[in-house]
Amino acid sequence: MDKGNASKSLKRLCQKQFIAKIENGYMINPHLFYIGKSHSNDRYELREEFDTALTSNNIQPRFSMNEDMYKLTECQPNSVEESSNTTEYNSSNFPF
Repeated sequence: MDKGNASKSLKRLCQKQFIAKIENGYMINPHLFYIGKSHSNDRYELREEFDTALTSNNIQPRFSMNEDMYKLTECQPNSVEESSNTTEYNSSNFPF
């Protein structure tokens, strides 16, 4: 694999917030996963760590998982009027 292609792919994944660069590599966005009610403290800590990695790179977090309502929320910043508009995804949005 060409080193340039891998670098471009990582950069695009970071821009779309599917991964974030952290001090010892990359981290997959934990907001995109729902695994049930077990280990909730670990999940909250991972999500907070990911959001901190984004904000330290001057990036506003794009996704948020609401586990109480089982919904993934995508925040879309709008600098003119509101700080964010949201799009919600739940199990009815996905065919599987």
